[in-house]
Amino acid sequence: MRQIHLVLDTSAVIAYARSSEHVGETLTQVLENEAAFTAPATVLALAATRAELALVDLLTKHQAFQPVELEWTRWPALAASLGLLRRPDAAEALLLALDFDCHVLSGEAELYAPLGDDPPIITI
Repeated sequence: MRQIHLVLDTSAVIAYARSSEHVGETLTQVLENEAAFTAPATVLALAATRAELALVDLLTKHQAFQPVELEWTRWPALAASLGLLRRPDAAEALLLALDFDCHVLSGEAELYAPLGDDPPIITI
């Protein structure tokens, strides 16, 4: 199993579905580093309401994609993250990034402003 180096948020999944070269290049770098990326189910589901379902599904078939599930026992941490970000999809993406000690790829950097000056965000 590859180590997860990146978590995609909803805006990044939507950008991927819309053929963003920035997202594509970033995922290629993850693959070249023999690492993996993920996106929580909440992110994939929300992105599929705003982009073509087949293209979101294609992302989950990427060579470097690794599905993960948030353990139910992590609900207090998820609640804290949700208290800061006010969106369940972003809160779960952030929590996974913190768990895997990596960054969130996002097109909505302002969403993470409550985290302060140096959030673990890579902006596309």
